[in-house]
Amino acid sequence: ATVVLPYFSKLHMLSSKGHNVVRNIARLVFWITLVGAILQGMYVEPFITLLFGAEFLEAATTLRILLVGVVALSASQILFSDLAARNHAGLNLAFSAIILIVNVVANLLLIPEFGIDGAAAATSCAFVFGLFMRLWGHSALSRTIWWSPLLPHRSELKAFKATWWRLGR
Repeated sequence: ATVVLPYFSKLHMLSSKGHNVVRNIARLVFWITLVGAILQGMYVEPFITLLFGAEFLEAATTLRILLVGVVALSASQILFSDLAARNHAGLNLAFSAIILIVNVVANLLLIPEFGIDGAAAATSCAFVFGLFMRLWGHSALSRTIWWSPLLPHRSELKAFKATWWRLGR
């Protein structure tokens, strides 16, 4: 997200269509991260055993819970950079403060009952909430549908299907 901030800034100064690029990048980052998180979640036990040893296998559930937040954070950070590029640092600051409050309150509620898994769930919930706030902010400024930075368009699905068929032959 930090890498694209200067690009977004220049893009918004030169064109009113910058939000299309932002949506495309957010969508791409979201889906690549989602696929990576699913794969990592499927193979988390061998991954943990290889890196840390079998004595750390209890962390598998915690890591899977955190992967939800990682996926949400990936797209959220792109939208964060977009808001910063549009000179809405105050909005980003407000969103970040709310995410912090949600995280702290959720941790206070979940850690006593669920321990480290509760902390992971609290963090993931805060990141998902932050994504929805930034989706709202982006859609309000761009006058677009709130979910457009996440869901692929019909044309993108057709292109993916065509590519998949070509690779499969």
